[in-house]
Amino acid sequence: MKKYIGVLTLLGVAVIFGMAFSFQSIASSYLSPFSLNGLRFLMAGIVLSPIFLIKDNTDTRTLIKAGILDGILLFGATNLQQTAIEVTSAGKAGFLTAMYIVLVPVFAFLFLKRKLHLHVIISVLLSLVGLYLLCGLSLSDLQLRVSDLFLIGCAMIFAIQILVVEHYVDKVHPIKMSTLAFLVAGVLCIPFVLVKETITMDAFLKALPSLLYLSLASTCLGYTFQAVGQKLVDATPAALLMSLESVFSAVGGYLLLHQVLSTRELLGAVVMFTAVILCQLPIPYKKGK
Repeated sequence: MKKYIGVLTLLGVAVIFGMAFSFQSIASSYLSPFSLNGLRFLMAGIVLSPIFLIKDNTDTRTLIKAGILDGILLFGATNLQQTAIEVTSAGKAGFLTAMYIVLVPVFAFLFLKRKLHLHVIISVLLSLVGLYLLCGLSLSDLQLRVSDLFLIGCAMIFAIQILVVEHYVDKVHPIKMSTLAFLVAGVLCIPFVLVKETITMDAFLKALPSLLYLSLASTCLGYTFQAVGQKLVDATPAALLMSLESVFSAVGGYLLLHQVLSTRELLGAVVMFTAVILCQLPIPYKKGK
């Protein structure tokens, strides 16, 4: 029963995160990246903060370490992502961000000495082909746009964040860890807002509907459900379920922003999604092969 609850939880995460790309795009018209992320994380952290009143057996030092590390990673990934979303489509941003699913096993191999199987290597190569098509590159011009580089950096950080959550999720209270991470990420945004950005009341009110979705749904529910879901479901099916966010980002872009990917971009999206699925398939390997 717990496994099925975990599956439904992670499917909900995919829908929430996927649709969030469109709301991020809308909000970017009124708020700069650090202002938007600072508000969404602080609002989410404040809403969930009563969770700290519940007593459990979590080691405080481990919880603080996990929350700070998770918060730093969320701060870096979301601000790179939001900066890129200002100049690219929601669907394209969703599919490029989905590269984290492919990068997770690669980073696990490099840093955690886990096995890297042939189908994972093939999926990485496929993702590069998808990236080539999705970014609108040609053989005569292999330069990536700055926004594309930001999204690739975002995917790399999210891959690390998933491994961090996987490492700590059985050692600390998942909701407490997420709540602390939100507060850390929000506080880290404040200096950047004070130095280079301004928030007007008019801009805040116009962005408020999107901000409420991003703080309450995407942040409170999305990242918290991710931690809970990863606690209930094995890593392979969990990553596969979460990879569906790339599909819902394109759906959200079409429904809310009337954005349509070109034929080439759609082909790139299909190739990348194929790589994401292939990477997570539980293919059995015989010893020595």
